Amino acid sequence: MNPKPNHLAVLINVAFLKRLLLVSVFSVAAAGSLANYLIYHFVDSHSIGLQKLLRRFDLGHEPSFPNFFSSLLIFVAAAITLANGLKSSSAKYSWFLLSGILICLSIDESIMLHEMLDATFREIGWNKHAFFFPWTVAGVLFAGSVFLATKKVLTTTAPPIAIRMMAGGFVFLLGAVGVENVAAYIFELSGSEAEGVKTIAHWISQTFEETFEMLGMTIFIFAVSDNLIDSEKTVSLEVNSLS
Repeated sequence: MNPKPNHLAVLINVAFLKRLLLVSVFSVAAAGSLANYLIYHFVDSHSIGLQKLLRRFDLGHEPSFPNFFSSLLIFVAAAITLANGLKSSSAKYSWFLLSGILICLSIDESIMLHEMLDATFREIGWNKHAFFFPWTVAGVLFAGSVFLATKKVLTTTAPPIAIRMMAGGFVFLLGAVGVENVAAYIFELSGSEAEGVKTIAHWISQTFEETFEMLGMTIFIFAVSDNLIDSEKTVSLEVNSLS
């Protein structure tokens, strides 16, 4: 007797997943911002245990849940970008390159390599004003290199999708580089980073910085996912098995 195939269909509402992701981004940002405010403006400095607990949710602390969530967002973007590469016939390797870069960024978000560059750059004198976080200079140059290396992706993608991809990258850089240098200025005015992180101004700038980074990556995810599937449709995944 021949086994009969069974069909298991899983329906995925893409539009709902997008809304869920967007809500998650703003929820993580709000919770992380609140945790940061409580640490520096509410919790007593002698409450070491409570401070350690709150730092696990602190928007500006690494490692923390917001940091993990941000790294996961970049990894999801890398996975969807890779899927676009597998689908593409004209810019396959550019998509693969972009996916590989995003994977590296996801790893960097977890191990904080870019921030470790600061100490090295400061040793050669880049330690004032806009160069309080000297890695941001390398970050801008790196972003420009990525654009040049993967521009074939943009030129072979539908203009509305390409524009949204660039918009996502711009918002991400606005947080990672732009607002980061606002924080540098706050630290300069405060006399040190240790004093600067205690100010309301830094709390506000940090909230915008991390929110822009997560929001920018979300915009990018929406764009590259729309390049794969129609976001207004429900996707059906079918699994066949024999019984």
